[in-house]
Amino acid sequence: MLVVTVAAPGRTPDRMVTEVGEPIEELAARQDGVRHVRTTARADIIAVAIELRARADVDVARAALTQALTAAAPSLPADVGMPSVTAVSRTGRAPVVAATREDWPELERSLSRQGFQVDAVCRGEPTWEVAIDPVRMQVFGLGLDRLFDALRTVAVDAPAGSAGGAEALRDLMIPLGDSRQVPLSELANVQVATSPRCQGYLDGEPSWIATAIGPDRSIQASAGRVLDGPAIHGGYPLRGARPDALELMISTAAVGARAVAVQLDRSSDTLVIDVALGARQRGSAVAHAIDDALGAHAIRDGRWSGAGIVTRTETIVVGPDAQRQVAALAERAQRAGFRSVCEACAEPSIATHVIDRARAAELGVATPALAKALQLALTGVEVGRGFDDRGAVEIRAVLAPSDRDPLDAMVTSRVGLVPLRELVTVQSEAGPTVIERVDRRRVYSVLWWK
Repeated sequence: MLVVTVAAPGRTPDRMVTEVGEPIEELAARQDGVRHVRTTARADIIAVAIELRARADVDVARAALTQALTAAAPSLPADVGMPSVTAVSRTGRAPVVAATREDWPELERSLSRQGFQVDAVCRGEPTWEVAIDPVRMQVFGLGLDRLFDALRTVAVDAPAGSAGGAEALRDLMIPLGDSRQVPLSELANVQVATSPRCQGYLDGEPSWIATAIGPDRSIQASAGRVLDGPAIHGGYPLRGARPDALELMISTAAVGARAVAVQLDRSSDTLVIDVALGARQRGSAVAHAIDDALGAHAIRDGRWSGAGIVTRTETIVVGPDAQRQVAALAERAQRAGFRSVCEACAEPSIATHVIDRARAAELGVATPALAKALQLALTGVEVGRGFDDRGAVEIRAVLAPSDRDPLDAMVTSRVGLVPLRELVTVQSEAGPTVIERVDRRRVYSVLWWK
């Protein structure tokens, strides 16, 4: 199976489907060896899973699809990120590997020698966080877009082994658009922080976690851990929930397991759990224990699979009678002792930030630059990599915490600085948080598990 993932800020799931998903679905369906195309769209991100026929060559299919997507990229909206194509094991979840930051390079080398490559790495690494002061930015006449460009284009190369890596970033000179320059420390507070994008834990300890894509055989790792043998896998939407010591609570619920890997992915607001079962553990009992513990903290709608877990998926084509069918399925599942999940069925009120493209064009603000400035203001954005004594470090720009509305932050236009609120509208309406499609038809997927 191949999975195409695309990020596109400022879009509801509906817009992700119409503006990004549908063109990719059509392109994927034209590729050789494709059996089904399944799409999952959320706000700002979409994943298109392409199921290949039994004898299709995954590597050939991936290369052909990547080439087709590259050719089609200019036809997608200008602020859409480049699609990424990942190969996923046909037999289920690919093996999960984990290691400390220090051991990770050796683990990667060991996997590479055996024909494996790591995918979707959750890096619980330190980050140099550039907390931008929007008031100071305005004093110096600098917009978020200009600062983002400056941070992206000026090489930050503090030598490995230097204790002053973050200090070198603070001293970075930022051009103001005329002949003047100002050190970054005048505009932002640079500090070492835990990565806000994805935090990984192995048995409660900070770790880097990934899946290993490669041959259908066991992995012999010279460093780190492989969660092999009988294992179970769970996934939850977080919906903003962030209970303290979540990773320790999960490990406690799975007491007796050989290993428990937890990934808190803040970019997609999801929680991913992998448990390598102990000799006497039953997968269903462990999944139920974790599900109950998380439910007590308002983390619900988990989807579990793996050793000892019975699963069943019912797909309903969306139509006038669909919700009644879903309710009937949930009742049947409960009577049979199953827990059921239909993430795409709910339609709560959701707020989205929509770029006013006409107004941006009128003021001479490029849509891609505006999209990055909006992302920086709302959630933060990676702007580059620096180096400390243990290797590469992500540099992430965010707005400094304050009582000000993030949409008060400024961007550069042909008439000077303008606040984001003049170019962005906030729309709140009832709608799905997730849209699922199979072969270009919208569906509700109801998962039963016990």
